[in-house]
Amino acid sequence: MIKTLPITVLVHEGPIARAYLSRMRQAKLQPGAIILLVYSHNSRGKNLVGRYLPRIVRPWYAEKHQEVSQNYWPRRLKHDYPLLFDTIAKSLGPITENPDSLLKQMQGKFNYADFTEGEVTKVYIRTLKDPILLDRIKHSIHPTFIYTGGGIVPSEVLSLPGIRFIHTHPGHLPHVRGADGLLWSTLVRGRPGASCFFLDEGIDTGPIIAAEDYPAITFQIPGGMLRPDDKTLYRAVFSYYDPILRAEALIKTLNQSIDLPKLPGKNQDHSLGVTYHFMHPLVYGEALSRLFISE
Repeated sequence: MIKTLPITVLVHEGPIARAYLSRMRQAKLQPGAIILLVYSHNSRGKNLVGRYLPRIVRPWYAEKHQEVSQNYWPRRLKHDYPLLFDTIAKSLGPITENPDSLLKQMQGKFNYADFTEGEVTKVYIRTLKDPILLDRIKHSIHPTFIYTGGGIVPSEVLSLPGIRFIHTHPGHLPHVRGADGLLWSTLVRGRPGASCFFLDEGIDTGPIIAAEDYPAITFQIPGGMLRPDDKTLYRAVFSYYDPILRAEALIKTLNQSIDLPKLPGKNQDHSLGVTYHFMHPLVYGEALSRLFISE
């Protein structure tokens, strides 16, 4: 029996959203509704996607383009480095159940309607400030949202009355905030951490729902395999390890919550912890050397 939760998943296409929904299905949970964001412009918001196509087909093309581009690296890495993919999948066992099947489902054909019995609404927008998105959020039947990434949520959205956004961060809050949280946790805490919290206008500063550390794991590069360069390993971390870690933290929170609409959060002590920035390649090279061990 699948349990329907009174939440709406705000989907930004990619590994994180797919990990959340795949792990929910594995745990026999599903959201009451899904809103799929389809961006009319590229990631920088300047160029119209499919600008030479008739207006009527642009949303369809933008959705297809988004699906391919946002899932490019997970699929490419699995194809080009199958032994690395298998090693990562097997090594994630201490964090989640059946990581191999989760990762494969995330990269296959993904029909969002299969993950909810409620409505899947596609919203064609340029930015998160678009009035059509604000209207859909404001009138959602489930005002508790799971945010799956895609940039900083603007104040226009966060200030909507009665609306709350749950976000999962790959770091133990308040100790590790900001970008590349999983790699910073590896360097400064020696183990991964993850936290669920309510979004506010700061960077990972909202009230904490749950935060914990996870077992430290390493990935053994198979003997005889040439070690991939750091950029490839960095992409592998955020294609596979990071989404699975976030999804597991989210599922623990959802499973332990009796009344999601009234889920409490504890305000952070902002004097604690550090807000980190994206790592310089030399720094993430050090973190990756601790994660990926060559025989």
